[in-house]
Amino acid sequence: MGLHGDPSKLIHDYYDADYGLAFYGLASLHSSYAVRHPSWQIPLCYLCDYFVSADNSTWKIIPRDAFHRRIFFQPLGIAFTLDTGTMDSLTVNLKVKTVELVLTAVPTSSLFSIFRLRIEHQYRYNITVTSSPNPPVIREAYEIPIKPFPQTTTVLFKWD
Repeated sequence: MGLHGDPSKLIHDYYDADYGLAFYGLASLHSSYAVRHPSWQIPLCYLCDYFVSADNSTWKIIPRDAFHRRIFFQPLGIAFTLDTGTMDSLTVNLKVKTVELVLTAVPTSSLFSIFRLRIEHQYRYNITVTSSPNPPVIREAYEIPIKPFPQTTTVLFKWD
């Protein structure tokens, strides 16, 4: 419930105000979360599908949230966030220390011409892009060129 802001009404509005606040919460906070349960040490995925190798060293995460723009990978404390475009999947190999991020194919009539990817991490990893070409970092986001439709764009990272 929220207060309707129209000065002629100034009443509690059970539909519009709540819808507005709820949609804002959905739009600003919706993400896929891949975590390792602290007590049971088993992988869990919220708003995503996941496939984990038998030795728990390789995780493949497919986002199923509303926007497919953010994946938080808890074992490394890294969030991958797209300002433009959407993600198809994220594959993390903990043994080799590599990440493969597959970005969705973009039709030529789209409203943007590059992917803008932000990487936020709570631990201080030295993350480098190993895929070619090495994208520039503009305003703290990697600018990744879009491949011609129907090809997906794959970005490879390595950390140490």
